[in-house]
Amino acid sequence: MTVLENRVDQIEGVIAELAHAQLRTEMSLHALSKEMREFKGEMRDFKGEMSAFKDEMRAFKDEMSAFKDEMREFKEEMREFKEESERDRKRMNKAWGDLANKLGTIAEDIVAPNVIRLAEEEFGMGKNLDLIVRGRRASRRGESCIREFDIVCAGAGKVIVVEVKSTPTVDAARAFPAKVETFFDFYPEYERHELIGVVASWSLPEDVCAAVSECGLYGMAMGDETMDIVARPA
Repeated sequence: MTVLENRVDQIEGVIAELAHAQLRTEMSLHALSKEMREFKGEMRDFKGEMSAFKDEMRAFKDEMSAFKDEMREFKEEMREFKEESERDRKRMNKAWGDLANKLGTIAEDIVAPNVIRLAEEEFGMGKNLDLIVRGRRASRRGESCIREFDIVCAGAGKVIVVEVKSTPTVDAARAFPAKVETFFDFYPEYERHELIGVVASWSLPEDVCAAVSECGLYGMAMGDETMDIVARPA
């Protein structure tokens, strides 16, 4: 083989290799193009899913916003309901107290049950209590005198004497200690008991509370739900 022929063979080999390389490149580009088309399709699907997700999130946010508005309205309605219920309860309590005052039964219907509770909670007198409501007694000192004490509650070495006033006044509060001082003349069985004087009413004005305290007495009046001690001995 001549040098020229040998050179031609080499050139043909190089051309064949280039052709194969080009074919491989074209195949690789074709595969890459296919993968890119698939990737673009996946990305398109992903974007569609993301768009749907965003729509769902937007709808969820709208639902949550509506729910929050409903909860806000519900809370406002509940607050108004509670306030109205509280006003109704206070109106009922006042009506009950006014009716009891008119019927003259505030001592029996309202004060007496609360005296029992306060005897236990405030004065530690336990549960075994003597209770006398509107008890009329003749003097045990030999005097021809009869006196009525609105409520007498005794137990554990203490005795509570309650003066119930439908319309409490400063003068009435200041007059009560003199009546309390005569208590043992009518109830000598409690003579060794500690004596506790109480002025009670549906409500006690500030000046009456001050007079009650100055006289060494307790004051009882209706609170939001039940009767409470509103004045104490000074």
